[in-house]
Amino acid sequence: MKLLDMKKVMPLIKLAIAEDLGDGDVTSNLLFREKITAKSYIISREEIVVCGMEIIREILKLYNEKLKLKVLVKDGEHAYVGKRIGIVEGPLGPMLSAERVMLNFLQRLSGIATTTQKFVRAIEGTKAKIYDTRKTTPGWRLLRNTPSAAEAGIITASAYMTEY
Repeated sequence: MKLLDMKKVMPLIKLAIAEDLGDGDVTSNLLFREKITAKSYIISREEIVVCGMEIIREILKLYNEKLKLKVLVKDGEHAYVGKRIGIVEGPLGPMLSAERVMLNFLQRLSGIATTTQKFVRAIEGTKAKIYDTRKTTPGWRLLRNTPSAAEAGIITASAYMTEY
């Protein structure tokens, strides 16, 4: 399986962080010192196909190198309601600062993978195929075509154009 090129995704991640933080996370900086550490769980609220865990790892590194992610459910795997899909450990302030950006990527990508799989299941046993469009939210095309999304059944427009 081809891995996602994080160098190509990094500008979008940095843009999201800059937009979210603005002049900084005043609350976390004021209330929490570097020495306060914590453990938090990423828990699924719905049945999903997980997508974006390695991106989360990179997001956490940008907030603080000491933030660590333990993946419990890998990209492309299913998670049921209430399932712990990851554990984040490290300094509490940066962890809280990273939460919104981290969850935005995870929710969007898992939503794409989950919806794609629903459509793929709906056409099982037919000759129909699911194709991805090249039209997407600016900056998100590479992410929408992640390996776990492909495993869920997408045939990308670029693959279609080069293979046929």
